[in-house]
Amino acid sequence: MKQRLSEEDIARLGERTAELEGLASLVSFRPEVTLQAGPPDSPWSFNFVTAIVNAPINDLLDRSMDYCRGLTMHEAAHATVTRIFDMVHPSLFQGRHVHALFNSIEDCRIETWIKDRNPGAAPWIRLYNDRLFAPIVNGRPIESWVTQFNMMILSRWWFGEDPKSVAPEVQDAFDRAWPAIQLAIAAQPPKIEINSPIVDEIYNNNRTLKLAYIQQDFVDPPSDFEKLVRIRQLQMVYIVVKEVLPVYEELNRKQQNSSQSQQDLQRFLEQMRGHHTTQQSGQRGSGQPGQGQPGQGGQGAAGQQFTPGSGGGTGNVQDAIQQALNVNPRDQYLKVWQSLSAEIDLLSNQLIQVFHQRSRMKWLSGYESGARLDVRRAMAFEADPRLYRVLWQRKSTPKKIDPCFTLLLDRSGSMSGERIQGAFKGLVLLTEVCSRLSVPLNIVSFASDQTVEMTFDESLTEAKRMKLGTLMSRANNQTYMGAALRNLENILEETPASDKFLIVLSDGVPSDESETTNMVRRLRSKDVTCIGLGIGPETANLNRFFAEGMFDVTPTDVAEGFAQIIREKLL
Repeated sequence: MKQRLSEEDIARLGERTAELEGLASLVSFRPEVTLQAGPPDSPWSFNFVTAIVNAPINDLLDRSMDYCRGLTMHEAAHATVTRIFDMVHPSLFQGRHVHALFNSIEDCRIETWIKDRNPGAAPWIRLYNDRLFAPIVNGRPIESWVTQFNMMILSRWWFGEDPKSVAPEVQDAFDRAWPAIQLAIAAQPPKIEINSPIVDEIYNNNRTLKLAYIQQDFVDPPSDFEKLVRIRQLQMVYIVVKEVLPVYEELNRKQQNSSQSQQDLQRFLEQMRGHHTTQQSGQRGSGQPGQGQPGQGGQGAAGQQFTPGSGGGTGNVQDAIQQALNVNPRDQYLKVWQSLSAEIDLLSNQLIQVFHQRSRMKWLSGYESGARLDVRRAMAFEADPRLYRVLWQRKSTPKKIDPCFTLLLDRSGSMSGERIQGAFKGLVLLTEVCSRLSVPLNIVSFASDQTVEMTFDESLTEAKRMKLGTLMSRANNQTYMGAALRNLENILEETPASDKFLIVLSDGVPSDESETTNMVRRLRSKDVTCIGLGIGPETANLNRFFAEGMFDVTPTDVAEGFAQIIREKLL
């Protein structure tokens, strides 16, 4: 890498860092998480004390953005779900081989969680894992048995095969430990916030968790999500300590530590994605997903040896947690959310990148005069003097995106069945994306009457979610769209945003056509972008009222249509 950065490199570095920092905040649920360019060839890592993701500057400049996005998500996920050192006495990690074991299993565990919660990230993860792990399968033989053991964890988990050069003793030990390693990786945190008395009971009755977080929880009680994160981490630690570590230590004792073995282990740790089991989590207790705050690690952690307390085992706890994670069958909103989680994450990731990019000034080329010389064109000027008119660059004026969405959902009788179900999927997608990105959202449903379901200044509480879920059973009566639009006018005027988008979901011509035409014209004169989304066949006639939109959309494709409309308006 060049010792001195050009102005172009500095500008590119700033843009990439801003985008990746936004992604880190989104994935970690912690807006205070930042990303900084570290020294060349330094490891990607997350510092739990400072909440900073370190990214080597040469990767930021020379690697693809997808490669950097994947590693950013990996480090941000550590901020969200890694709590190992809060629960384990530091003396356990005095041996670097134990550090390596926990680090290998934890990396597999969090990446399983990332792909489960953000399926769209799988190609990004593949980019760096294929690069980092390829030498494990086909690399030179190494002496250290514990290093071979750790390499087998990563190779079998990622490639589904073992390295070619493994000592028979290592193969035997690994085969005995592999079922437990799989259980440790499967001790996954939830994808969403779960409210359940079962979670409280398990957490409050567990001696290890009580001792590790006693002072912290007294000052700042943990959210239900954070409780589950800690419980799942404790399950992972319990399995590793009780079922994997004895086999691993037996292997370590069989081979005398030589200088070459220590070098092999050190090289293995340096080649992986950074070290994360040497710091307390720094995760405060009350932060909900998306509202995390910086803080100190568990105050009792450093002084408490790991001991599986009441409820700390893997049998009954696993069953109880699974029961807590089961969605209430009456909660239609959460059931739909589960089916759309991948689309929600993907669209949120795309939009947060756009918000960062458009809020930053950029250098534009092709001017006769300006504040900065375009180096590339200046180099070509000698060969082509005609370029003198386009040698300079000027800074763009950043366009601040200040959007709000208003959803008007038709729940007339003709919408009953799969049409209202498809429309509800679009509602959940829009609600979750707006909630995650703090974009104002209004929701109004209509038939012969109108109901304000949610306004921009309301939070998405459990009660609100349950109420929205009843929309699918409330389809009846006629389609008075114009009256609903008139009722919306005051809500739109009070919504604090400069870019207002109204999306109307319906399956047919309104009962009050004249009123609908007049109100759409009136709202457009007030700079409201009015968009129609026609659900079902023969809905192209809605184009008479909405010049923009998508029509004849099948009910199963409503969420996809919603996402396309949002991308077109904001990307």
